[in-house]
Amino acid sequence: PELFTIKKKKKMDKLGGFIRIGPFEYIHILDRNANIRRMETGPANFVLHDHEEVVEGPNKMVHLKPLEYCVIENPVFREEGRPISTYFGEVKLRHGKKELRRVEDYPDPFPLYPGEILEGGKKKYVTVAPMQALHLKAIEDFNDESYTVRRNAGDQWLEFGPQTYKPRLEEELVKVVDAVVVKEGFALKIRAVNDMTDESGVKRKAGQEWMHRKLGAYIPSVDEQIASIIRDHVLTPIKAIHLKATQNYTDQFGKQRKAGEEWLVTEDMTKIYSRDVQEQLVSEVKAITLSNREYCVVQNYVDPTTRQNHWGEKLLKKGELTFFLQPGEEIVGGIKASMILEEDDAVLLQAKRDFQDEEGVKHKAGETWMIYGPKQYIPPTTVIVKEIRKRIPLSKQEGIYVQDKKTGEVRLVSGKTYLLKSTERLWEKEVSKEVEKLLEEQYLGVGYVSGGFQHDRPKRKYQRNKTRAITMTVPHNSAVQLFDYKTKKARIVFGPELLMLQPNEEFSVLKYSGGVPKEEGKLSSLFLPLGPDYMTDLFVAETSDHAKMNLRLAYCWHFKVDPAHPELLFNVPDFIGDACKTLSSRIRGAVSKVGFEDFHKHSHDIIQNSSFKKNAHGIYQPLVFKHNGLTITAVDTRELSTVDEATRDSLKKSVNLSIDITARAAEAQAQHQSDLLHQLYRGESERDRIKDKAEAEKQRIKLLKLEADTAAIRTMGDAVARAKAQAEAAKIKGEGEVTKAEHEIQAMQISENTNLEILKKRHQIEIEQVSKKNEMMLETEKKLADIETQKFRKTMDALGKETLVAMAMAGPEAQAKLLKGLGLKGYMISGSGNPVNLFATAQGIIGGPKKQIAQRI
Repeated sequence: PELFTIKKKKKMDKLGGFIRIGPFEYIHILDRNANIRRMETGPANFVLHDHEEVVEGPNKMVHLKPLEYCVIENPVFREEGRPISTYFGEVKLRHGKKELRRVEDYPDPFPLYPGEILEGGKKKYVTVAPMQALHLKAIEDFNDESYTVRRNAGDQWLEFGPQTYKPRLEEELVKVVDAVVVKEGFALKIRAVNDMTDESGVKRKAGQEWMHRKLGAYIPSVDEQIASIIRDHVLTPIKAIHLKATQNYTDQFGKQRKAGEEWLVTEDMTKIYSRDVQEQLVSEVKAITLSNREYCVVQNYVDPTTRQNHWGEKLLKKGELTFFLQPGEEIVGGIKASMILEEDDAVLLQAKRDFQDEEGVKHKAGETWMIYGPKQYIPPTTVIVKEIRKRIPLSKQEGIYVQDKKTGEVRLVSGKTYLLKSTERLWEKEVSKEVEKLLEEQYLGVGYVSGGFQHDRPKRKYQRNKTRAITMTVPHNSAVQLFDYKTKKARIVFGPELLMLQPNEEFSVLKYSGGVPKEEGKLSSLFLPLGPDYMTDLFVAETSDHAKMNLRLAYCWHFKVDPAHPELLFNVPDFIGDACKTLSSRIRGAVSKVGFEDFHKHSHDIIQNSSFKKNAHGIYQPLVFKHNGLTITAVDTRELSTVDEATRDSLKKSVNLSIDITARAAEAQAQHQSDLLHQLYRGESERDRIKDKAEAEKQRIKLLKLEADTAAIRTMGDAVARAKAQAEAAKIKGEGEVTKAEHEIQAMQISENTNLEILKKRHQIEIEQVSKKNEMMLETEKKLADIETQKFRKTMDALGKETLVAMAMAGPEAQAKLLKGLGLKGYMISGSGNPVNLFATAQGIIGGPKKQIAQRI
């Protein structure tokens, strides 16, 4: 509502002055002598006395517009419409009271007397629409004349629209209540706020709920509350609703329901279902559809006869089928596709309890058996699907470990397609972590595993299938030892070969010395290389004069294999460390017998003599280790350095001096050669420069001749081009004039032809219009003639033959009767231009009546 606010103006004077009061304005004057207030209204020019003071105003009077009202607090007492004053001349107020002033009672602006207060400004009447009501509450006791009823404080009621609500001081507006339209397929759930009687005359208790399904607008009373709007459920073959009873009652189908009971309502029961207040919607249930290749297992299924759940039990449902899950039922594991077993497939089953399958075979609890393909199989609820097995195709280089669950025996199967039996399973062969690591390195292409060295491995993942037979590619010229713990025998495999580990066999892991100098257990490997190959070692040897030297030697080696006893190769686990220790010991012993200078000059011979023995012809013989067949064929000195600092410095000076002398000699020779070459190149350069200068002069002469010829040709060309251009311009201008004249002639011809064509078209259109008009007129006349013909034919048919005969006979008979009635035998009316015709005359006399008779007929 629009609020009315009074703008307070600044006081004109405190103790005197001249005040102009405009139309519909007022001021409050305080008489300080009598200490009373009075009101002055405009329009007026008011002069203040010395003992008077303006305490409020000038203010605008309160002007109520149509459909407005206001509330005045502390209103004045009135008698016959005029305010009552006290003995002292001050208006008498009704303190603590309020007065409602409507525009009907106060059409003109009115002022506020001293002490009156405008509460809340001006307010608009509340307009109640046709589908609305006002919720009113009594503030104090009063008699409601509109309904001739006594209202007590606290009473509540509704004022229905359409109307314009005129407020009273004894009541207050709580809220505007909008009607709720109940449409087809909807219902209102009503809750009683207090004990009451509803619109149907039914008594309701506070908190009681019921349904209102009557179509149309509904406005709840002050004792009612719309709990919710319930929509009817449209049920389809694939949609149902899950309901729960909130209390004991009888449902719409006449069945007794207990509180907490749950059930489904499907399309078979009703197409459209409207819930009762005693029913709670749990959820909308979608139908579950199974194809002919699907199935599911329902737990806690409902018996269709007793409608009770079998708690803990399961029921198999196969497709094609569409069904709803009943309350309490649940699908275990979801919807599953039936097992399509191919020719190479089988499924391993285990019975949960004793039962008889579809083929009549009895199975005991715990029994296992297999179903073979090809077929479509759906497992019943009494079995456990252990696994689906497929035939495993195995080449000659592939295998699997199979264990018999009854005997525990493990065997290797390879080189064929194999399907596990019901009593068999794949066996996982475990190996040590070290062997696992070596197999991974061998898969990645690395033959050895070093504890401190990281190989740059290819970025490939290795994950061994433990049920697959362990295979290893034995490299060329190498050997692998396998030990069977069951038979206590070893097996030697020489490369190149692909070995396959038997279930009871294990690899013999070889530990070698590695690094420079050699360290024990540095390298691990599954195979023994047979050589030939090199191994390098670094050790310290001391001469007889106590000069210590670092010797880096490389030994060329290979194995001699005894075919009758190949196991001798593996007699020494660390053949590298054993051989390096033996040779270094021999060399250190030989070096300790000679001095530094002698060893420095004859180191090769000393090392060779200490390592090998010569035959009768003076040729070194290979060093053979008999216990494993290792043969050392050569020793190469890779590095020889001193350990002692003084010896190293002396040797370094000697070597540096030798290098310096050699470098100076080479530098002098190179300088001489450089000078010689410089002189030769200088002479050749001068000779070439003179030749190039002579050749340049010749070319310059040729250039001058060419420039002269070019200038002459350019002059001649300019003249010829200018003459040709002028002739061409004249030719183009003449051709342009001719073309222009031709185009003008063509334009005139086109214009004349166009005008002629337009005239022809106009004449043709006029002829066509006249022709069509004549045709239409002819068609119209033809249709009118047809209509007249049809009209005459239908008239004759309507009259009939007898009627026509009667009409024909009526003329002469009437004439005879007329003459007879006049007592005349006849009469004649004759003229000069008409012959005598008595019958025509008689017919003329009675012509009028005849026409009327004919029209009536």
